[in-house]
Amino acid sequence: MLLGNEGEIVMIAVKLTKGFIVHDCADLDAHTDMVMEALIALESESVADSDMDVTLTTGEVTISVVGISGRLEDAMAIADSAIRTAIHASNGSTPDWQEVSSESLRLVSV
Repeated sequence: MLLGNEGEIVMIAVKLTKGFIVHDCADLDAHTDMVMEALIALESESVADSDMDVTLTTGEVTISVVGISGRLEDAMAIADSAIRTAIHASNGSTPDWQEVSSESLRLVSV
């Protein structure tokens, strides 16, 4: 936890962006709308600025969210968890999530 000059807790905001190639999705447009709605529903004092970019013709999806916490590691974990939670809340799956960092992740929609 970081403390400022007056001993107050300094909050850290981290923008996490993850890119995916979506496979096996009958209606990617409707599915990504559901994911975005789930992201917005997760926004709070620790999750903010959800954003998504979708290329329907290629299945490329990029999701960004800001995680906010008093510790860098926690802010990153909050953002990561928000993205994954929104995907799962929209009936998507995230196989091999932990093994993928900046590479594209195969996302299979159910």
